[in-house]
Amino acid sequence: MRVQSLKSGDTFLKRNYDANECENLMNIEVIKCHLCEKILGHGNYGQSVLDVHQIMECGDKDCLWVFWESVHHHPLKLARRLFPTHPRGYLTATIDLGHYASNKSVAINERLKGNIQTAMVYETICENIYKILPDYARW
Repeated sequence: MRVQSLKSGDTFLKRNYDANECENLMNIEVIKCHLCEKILGHGNYGQSVLDVHQIMECGDKDCLWVFWESVHHHPLKLARRLFPTHPRGYLTATIDLGHYASNKSVAINERLKGNIQTAMVYETICENIYKILPDYARW
């Protein structure tokens, strides 16, 4: 599988990976931006703590999609970086944030394509996900 950006088909990842390689997704080189590198823990970022607000409000559909991919393949690993104090329900909150990020990414892409009604459907999904997040996972 090759992960591509939604805007122009630019490839995020420098190499293909399949289901057997997904266990090490955090080490695949990303060529997108600093926020994507931070999400995946590359370079100087290592396993640094992630800021939910910075990720969810970045407005970059590609970074949101990278976040979703990371949650999808390594939910516990990412949950520990998002919530290092391990508050009650932090893994579920991380998975919900991943769903939020994927829906927001699609909503942004649909707006860019001019599909406002479709974008509004995805934005409503985001609002509903936000409502169920615990206070520590909100921004």
